[in-house]
Amino acid sequence: MRKQLYSLILLCCCLLLFSCQKAYVGDDDSEEVRKESGVNLRLSIVRLGDADFEKSYEVLRSADVTTLCNRVSVAVYRDGTRVKQVNQTTSDQDFGKIQLTLPAGKYKILILAYSGSKSATMTDAEKVCFSGGMSDTFWYCKDIDLESDTSEDITMKRIVAMFRLSLTDAMPKNVKTLKFAYTGGSSTLNGVTGLGCVNSRQSVEFAITSDMVGKANDFDIYTFPKPDSQTLKVTVTALDASDNQLIQHIFNGVEIQCNMITKYTGAFFSDVGSCANASYSGRLLTNDEWRLSDNTF
Repeated sequence: MRKQLYSLILLCCCLLLFSCQKAYVGDDDSEEVRKESGVNLRLSIVRLGDADFEKSYEVLRSADVTTLCNRVSVAVYRDGTRVKQVNQTTSDQDFGKIQLTLPAGKYKILILAYSGSKSATMTDAEKVCFSGGMSDTFWYCKDIDLESDTSEDITMKRIVAMFRLSLTDAMPKNVKTLKFAYTGGSSTLNGVTGLGCVNSRQSVEFAITSDMVGKANDFDIYTFPKPDSQTLKVTVTALDASDNQLIQHIFNGVEIQCNMITKYTGAFFSDVGSCANASYSGRLLTNDEWRLSDNTF
């Protein structure tokens, strides 16, 4: 009798526990649950177009992104606020191909292809900074109304000007550094306009290696042209191992434009007089479609 009573109590407890639990219906394996909520945007950089300066986005020649740049950065803005940024390097398997998932709506997409040791800071679309040094840089910016899954092939525009110092005389053995200090351009980019936006004092130093000694050498520096400035002042200083100045040249009135190389050619290490009135000529390069301003000093 006692055993029957215990069995009855145990049975009642089990029924009570079962009545308090919700029925188990299993995991929901549907695609809609596992899929990230939003609209897919797929971007593929198919060409780095070297656009003619006078005809924006008219492609004269194009190159694959991996041949000219080692970084790609994509930033997405909504109502002026960055909502997402993706950075890629050439070590990424799908370099130049970006997939984003965003809520439906209107966005500004900013894409930059460049080279450097660090990714660009793109918090503010109108003030993009490059702490990893300036390089050949390509740009794309577009407003998009994202309503459904979208795929787009991107052609980018070169937005830097280059100053090239082409030396015709041999590099002396006691020169250890060639320092370039220049003003008139910008190292900060307005990502909406594709133009420089800060009055920068830029500086680049080139270490002179043993294989450069006794030979003529070329040195390239970059800047973003600004709407209110089309010239640079470039001071080039040769330094020895103790950072003592050996010789210095100042290049005034260096004309710059996007997609143009301004080239100064001459004997740097001998006294050739003032270069302030250097002659100017322009022609179109055919190998990579950089425009060239060719000068001698």
